[in-house]
Amino acid sequence: MAQRRMFSIKVIDSAKFLKMPSSSRLLYYDLGMRADDDGIVEAFNVLRMTGATEDDLRILVSKGYIRVLNEDLVTYIIDWKEHNKIRADRKIDSMYKDLLLQIMPEVNLLESKERADRKKKSWDDNGTSHGQPMDSIGQDRLGQDSTGQVRTTTGEENVVVDKREELKEVLKNFSSDEIKSLTEFCSNNKVSVDVIVEKLKIINQMKKINNRVGALISAIKEDWKPNKGQTNNNCNFNQRDYDYDSLEKQLLGWEE
Repeated sequence: MAQRRMFSIKVIDSAKFLKMPSSSRLLYYDLGMRADDDGIVEAFNVLRMTGATEDDLRILVSKGYIRVLNEDLVTYIIDWKEHNKIRADRKIDSMYKDLLLQIMPEVNLLESKERADRKKKSWDDNGTSHGQPMDSIGQDRLGQDSTGQVRTTTGEENVVVDKREELKEVLKNFSSDEIKSLTEFCSNNKVSVDVIVEKLKIINQMKKINNRVGALISAIKEDWKPNKGQTNNNCNFNQRDYDYDSLEKQLLGWEE
């Protein structure tokens, strides 16, 4: 059931409505705010919560704004469809729907429909799905850019790599969250798989590491090299020379 309700100006600004006592008008608002999607509300509960009286309820009945359906004060708001336009696939039928139709069979209730995103899938002979829209999240798509490189799209990431399968193999020991972080970083910085392989070899040769993702990203950004003087031109970051001991001392959370 919706948590917001509307009131039509045509109803509440009419002379008929404004001539009622303010307490009756306030009760009408309270009933409307707590009504279900069919415009039915348990008026007894509203009277208890707001301190309104049954006299105010009787005034609303006499003016034709509501109809009390039983002795428990289950009440139908006559102008409900004027106030609120509810989508059929969002509507939840009232638990008092049968009672309403028994007392007021002339009422034209909105028929609820199943939400499109909750319909069950069905498949035809050609393998085409019908019903619920297919979700592309998590699916891999392959294409080819103008340089002949393979392009893989996974969710929000779009990474250009030379060898897609090799990248998967390289990162196979990382968790899915770690792979996502690394993929996003490589996408933003145009890092090739060759650079990832090279820097991962350096990381694997070091001692205990608490944050492999942070270490690998640092290795790529700062272009760590296994030996001093070695040059790598496959990434967009300035090169810096390190030996392994100095690297480990500079990385927060790494143990010697």
